[in-house]
Amino acid sequence: MENNLLGQALLPTCLRTLLFPVKANNEAFFNTLVSRCKYLTCLVLGSFEYESLPRCIGKLKHLRYLSPQDHEKLKELPDSVCKLQNLQILLFDGCLKLQELPKGIRK
Repeated sequence: MENNLLGQALLPTCLRTLLFPVKANNEAFFNTLVSRCKYLTCLVLGSFEYESLPRCIGKLKHLRYLSPQDHEKLKELPDSVCKLQNLQILLFDGCLKLQELPKGIRK
């Protein structure tokens, strides 16, 4: 987590599953992951320190499983979550401050 991996091509673009480490709260790194790993189907976020997930999460069109569990500061999900056409599982247990789901979320 302390290393700066942004400029390195260590992450294969064909990555399917990513378990984001606990206490990893570098939003620039997260945005880089999303832009490089477009084929993610499973994304588990550790203790993300933000009140909302980044909007770029809507670019993960293959994402089936999203887990922002136990994010005590998470207040909202961005509307871009509604663009996740293949999303089947959304787990947000422990997101005690989550106020509402985006209006466009269905099925």
